Amino acid sequence: MIRKKHAFRRAVFLPLILFISMIAGSMQAEALETKSFIWEVTSDTATVFVMGSIHAARPDMYPLSPAIEGAFNKSSCLVVEVNPFTIDEKKMQAIIEKKGYYPANDQIGNHIQTPLYHDLTTYLQQAGIPLERVSRMRPGFLSFSLTAAHMIKLGYLPENGVDLYFLKKAKDRKQILALETMEEQLNLLLDMPDENLYLKYTLSDLENAGQILQVMTSAWLNGDAQGMYDSVIGPYVTDPEMRPLLDRLFFQRNLKMTAKIKGLLKTGLTSFVVVGAGHLVGEKGIVELLKQDHYKVRQLGKN
Repeated sequence: MIRKKHAFRRAVFLPLILFISMIAGSMQAEALETKSFIWEVTSDTATVFVMGSIHAARPDMYPLSPAIEGAFNKSSCLVVEVNPFTIDEKKMQAIIEKKGYYPANDQIGNHIQTPLYHDLTTYLQQAGIPLERVSRMRPGFLSFSLTAAHMIKLGYLPENGVDLYFLKKAKDRKQILALETMEEQLNLLLDMPDENLYLKYTLSDLENAGQILQVMTSAWLNGDAQGMYDSVIGPYVTDPEMRPLLDRLFFQRNLKMTAKIKGLLKTGLTSFVVVGAGHLVGEKGIVELLKQDHYKVRQLGKN
């Protein structure tokens, strides 16, 4: 059960931060090493390259494969989940202050159960984080903040993320579009239907975050879509406690993203789409949804 919680925590935050898979055996690794985590999707009039991203990564993940770089160079448009270059910082901070924090005279200890509060204070003490620094954060924003801080401590930095890598390359060179807005992504995390459950799984997984992130990077580098699904989503689709989170963070968003990708396939352009890797895999993932609509879909190799 502990291992299950750790894997799920990765699933919970990877819409905004990263993704995973299982370590492959030697024969499987040999078979996978010619694959990249990117798919070419074609219609009668357009081509869309759909790439799975790790939103925060280590610098040794680069350089990317020639196939990925080649697909980007062929594309006239870059499409990401959210374009950070167009974010209204004041508006974002206002939303975070309203939905991410309790009022000045309130604090998280008044809103979560005693055992969870004990786990939280124990983690903060071990991590060297003063309680007063985070006491006004609501559980959803606190979960995100603790995860992001721990990832940075382990060397997985947002500035090394695949999304930002291509955003920097595309700036002033290509058209940049977004599948979601900053408000949508903030509301996704800050309006969690069960914030206590979210915080509970966050705390249970942080101790194994280093191992989880290493496994995630291995899966991505191997282009292992099945392994990604088996680790992030597969074991949890029938779990009644987990299913609402999967629906919220993956399945519902996959449908909306797929609809927008289908719009790109009606143009005469070649587009390069970058979304979190967990959105691409499984029968409810974007790749399978596009196949069901009879588009031509193939995974690219390394070269």
